[in-house]
Amino acid sequence: MRPPTPDHAHAAQSFARGQYEKATAHAQAALRVTPGDAYMHMVLAMALERRGREDAALPHAEQAAALQPRDPRVLGVLGMVLYRVRRFDEALAAIDRALAIDPRDAQALNRKTDIFIAQGRAADAIELLRPVVASQDPPEPGSVLAFARVAKSDGDRALAQARLETLLARPGIAPVTQTAIRHRLADIYDRLDRQADAWKLLPRLTPPVPLGVLHDSNTLRSRGTRAAIERIPPANDPDERPVLVVGMPRSGTSLVEQIIGAHPDAAGAGEVTTLLRLAHDVERSPSPPRAEGLAKWRSAYMEQLQTLAGRNADRLVDKLPLNALAIGMAARALPGVRVVYCLRDPRDVCLSCLFKNFDNRNRYTLDPVLCAREFNAVHHAMLHWQSVTDVPIHTVRHEDLVADPEPHIRALIGFLGLPWDDRCLRPHEAQTTVQTASSEQVRSPINAKGVGRWKRYETQLAPPIDELTRLGLLDDAGVFTP
Repeated sequence: MRPPTPDHAHAAQSFARGQYEKATAHAQAALRVTPGDAYMHMVLAMALERRGREDAALPHAEQAAALQPRDPRVLGVLGMVLYRVRRFDEALAAIDRALAIDPRDAQALNRKTDIFIAQGRAADAIELLRPVVASQDPPEPGSVLAFARVAKSDGDRALAQARLETLLARPGIAPVTQTAIRHRLADIYDRLDRQADAWKLLPRLTPPVPLGVLHDSNTLRSRGTRAAIERIPPANDPDERPVLVVGMPRSGTSLVEQIIGAHPDAAGAGEVTTLLRLAHDVERSPSPPRAEGLAKWRSAYMEQLQTLAGRNADRLVDKLPLNALAIGMAARALPGVRVVYCLRDPRDVCLSCLFKNFDNRNRYTLDPVLCAREFNAVHHAMLHWQSVTDVPIHTVRHEDLVADPEPHIRALIGFLGLPWDDRCLRPHEAQTTVQTASSEQVRSPINAKGVGRWKRYETQLAPPIDELTRLGLLDDAGVFTP
């Protein structure tokens, strides 16, 4: 066997720092030298999954498991990637194999918890983790973080809080894990009305701001002109099945997907990065794509949506929020597509983004002023697409939806061209799997609990509120005026 190269060490180090593109490049280079290295296949699978490339991650996770079938770490990663591609039974089987080898393997327990939460089985997750977390000395970060996600009772939350506080004071924890600990503990403090303590814990971007953190609405408008869009050859034969649910993260996209998915003639595919990657590739290419290439892409994309949704349906929902930046491409590559734009008060969006750990993705969410600017970019992108494309776009105001659900849900279902079904009024009862940051919220009946939450942090949010006012999104009276 060939000796390891510097790429072997750099791959693991880059992944631990949250530098997933670098980890991918180093792992790929390492595997060219040692193609039978199970650990490098595992690192590459994890890095690709974190970048939203679950399809590319799966072969490496499977190869790692074939090379090391009794390594619980490898089996846990295989389970995670299978979960991401919505092969849930296989994912649980892989994780249970890991736990049969080591019943206290923290990563396997964490990933099994992820699946339970996504499937609405929070009680099972608590029963799985409570005895582990209560007996660990010292506490293990993965198990504690997973337990804190599902802790509901006062006793369980107190246990989670104590363990998280212990971990926060422990030196030597990897930066990515420490960020997750701070987010989860901030959430507990927020629930205890300890807003000042919660705010202090929320991670921040360290200046200077990394390139690529924000999208620029002026650049998008200059590149996404009607003439530029019309250079892309249109696909033939409109297909009414695809539905894009877009907007800022934390703007209600998961709730809207659940509402649509509760209809018997619709199904959700989760957050799919395929369209956004195509738009980026075409933007970087010196020449427009060929018609036959786009036709193959559309066929593969629709097959992917059907696979991820678990069945074919009259409407298949891709709810990647930042597909808002790719509507021009959708207009040409997906004739017949419908777009649902989720719009929420940007102050609540910014606060909610700060409290969610996006794991080094969407890095603007670590700074409330940058989050305000990203909101502005996404909103102006949607206004732009409405002016230069013929794609039908339906706007759902989150505050209106949760205040009076039925008329707004009826309007949504009518926009999609589906017959009315009362089950859409009860999306929390749908037997669906939710893999996004909102997986816990959408298991409850539609409610307005999160509306106006920003007011509890009005003093701390003064800088982004000033920025939103400067951008014209808030009027002089502080009213959101999109």
